[in-house]
Amino acid sequence: MARVTEKPLFSIVLPTFNRPEMLGRAVASVFAQFQDFELIVVDDGSGGALGRTPAPPRDERVCVVRHHVNRGAAAARNAGIRIARGRYVAFLDDDDEYLPTFLAATRDALAGAPPSVGLTWCGIRILQDNQGDGAPIAPPPADAKGRPQSLAGRLLWAGTSCGVTLTAACLESVGGFDPSLQTVEDSDLFLRVLDGGFVPRFVSSAHVVVHHHSSPRLSDASRHPTRIQECRLLIARHAAYLRCYPALAAQLDAHVRYLEGELAGAANR
Repeated sequence: MARVTEKPLFSIVLPTFNRPEMLGRAVASVFAQFQDFELIVVDDGSGGALGRTPAPPRDERVCVVRHHVNRGAAAARNAGIRIARGRYVAFLDDDDEYLPTFLAATRDALAGAPPSVGLTWCGIRILQDNQGDGAPIAPPPADAKGRPQSLAGRLLWAGTSCGVTLTAACLESVGGFDPSLQTVEDSDLFLRVLDGGFVPRFVSSAHVVVHHHSSPRLSDASRHPTRIQECRLLIARHAAYLRCYPALAAQLDAHVRYLEGELAGAANR
């Protein structure tokens, strides 16, 4: 499908893999936004499952990229980043959804921002198995002056599901996600953003619904060995930056010890 020639304000990168029943909801939430965007759906090797979903609206702002094999979340997001044309690049997981206010609130937060602002993220609502209204979890206060370690620590665990948007200039400077990482690719990118001199800006209130499921997730104990290994890699890779923020380094180390305890407990059950 031909794409519009005029560059949009936002490029939304939506990777998907074998969840056609959820993808339709995510796509619909994008089209409930204000309309200055392009949507890049990256089918990460679903083997035809995308075709069983009601097709994304026949709109020239929609582009579908297909991988013949599953390459993982980082590679899928990078595929979208490579062809993104917007001034800002936002991310949405296929099992989550934007609230109708997301793009407008992000646009307003970035209006007049200096070039040093490279990233935003917002509060979220969490739904467990689609039950309840989802209590909002707000981001930290907007005034983070004097609290760089707390600020960085919150950002480190935000993840792209927390309504993360990066400026195209920031992504061009620091690069995309590391496809060799399976569990901490978000944290690695955010640390590179911070180490590159960019600062985050918070979008007030909750503007994303994050769906938690009873089905296995990446946080399961079976994935802990990979996450432990990758967290240790993260600590080594960003050692110079973390030396400037010892509390953040301690937080990462504590997370590794927690995962090791969880893994040991699972082995003893």
